[in-house]
Amino acid sequence: MITDSGDIVHQKDIVRHKVLEARRLMSDEDKKQASSVIFNSLLKRAEVVRAQTICIYLSTNEEVDTKLIINELFRLNKTVVVPKVSGDRLTLHAISSFDD
Repeated sequence: MITDSGDIVHQKDIVRHKVLEARRLMSDEDKKQASSVIFNSLLKRAEVVRAQTICIYLSTNEEVDTKLIINELFRLNKTVVVPKVSGDRLTLHAISSFDD
């Protein structure tokens, strides 16, 4: 049983490590399939359909691919906002292409 905040932090670190390791071990085909499932389910959600602005991260090679989602959001004329980390500061930026 978790009894204090130190235990919670430790348990979160363990879970985070396990998730990152599982993601790192995913095959390219598994990532492609997961990307497709996420793409199809996300874009059908009423919240996404109604939203004018969507905040989404730019994926790395070890993550499921968000580029397909972002391209579709551009096609749907949604405002796409992505996080940017500089040092210890996180800011949000609207983009209209991957060149922004």
